[in-house]
Amino acid sequence: MLPGRTRRIGVLLAAATLVPIVALTWLGARILQQDRGLERQRIREWMEVPAGSVAVDIERHRLAIEERLASGSGIRFLSRGS
Repeated sequence: MLPGRTRRIGVLLAAATLVPIVALTWLGARILQQDRGLERQRIREWMEVPAGSVAVDIERHRLAIEERLASGSGIRFLSRGS
């Protein structure tokens, strides 16, 4: 074989090895990034359910207080002079 041809074969083999390695590394990084994004989304959704329940409970309690105040059976402040 000719020395130039041997070098070219070596370069082609290196390129044939490096291109897939680079592509797989890039794809792996993208998949990892997407997986992290999905995990953040799952955590956010998991936290929204209890937060919504707490908000509904607070609103229900506020409405009950408002109804008691409107009916006159809420908090009464009496003035007492000493």
